[in-house]
Amino acid sequence: MSIAGALSSHLKANTDVSLAVGSRVYRGVAPQGTPFPYIVIQQISGRHVRHMTAASGLAGPVFQISCVADDPVGADDLSDAVREALDHFEGTIGTPPNTATVQAAFVEGEAYTFDPPRDASDVGIHVVRTTLEVWHTETVPVFAHV
Repeated sequence: MSIAGALSSHLKANTDVSLAVGSRVYRGVAPQGTPFPYIVIQQISGRHVRHMTAASGLAGPVFQISCVADDPVGADDLSDAVREALDHFEGTIGTPPNTATVQAAFVEGEAYTFDPPRDASDVGIHVVRTTLEVWHTETVPVFAHV
C-alpha cells in the first residue's frame, strides 16, 4: 500500500474523523457532487533519504490534507480531528497486509480558504488545508553489482 493509501485508511479508522465524514476520504480529488464534509489527500512533495552507498529506507513525503465543509466551523472541526489523528503520530498505519511504518508525522501548517458560491444557492465551500510531513520506512532497491 502506498503511504497515501495508508493515511487514507488511518483517517477512515479514526473515530472522530469517521463520525464527521464516514468514508468520504479521497486521494487526489473528490468525486463531483460529494456531500459535505469530506477530506482530500494529495502528496505535494517528497524525498527519499540516501547515504553514501545506497538508499536508506526512509522517505519523507509532504501531504496536503484538505478538510472541506459547507461552513467554517465544520471545516475547522474536521481539521482539528485530522490534526489530532496525525500530528506527532508514530506507528503502523493501514490495513494488513498493506501497511506502512510511520517514524514520525508532523503538521507543518494550516491555511483557510473560501470558494464563493457558483450559483444562487448561497453555499460556498470552506476549506482548511493542512500540510503534513510523514517520515516512513520504504523498501530499499537492490541492484546486482557486476
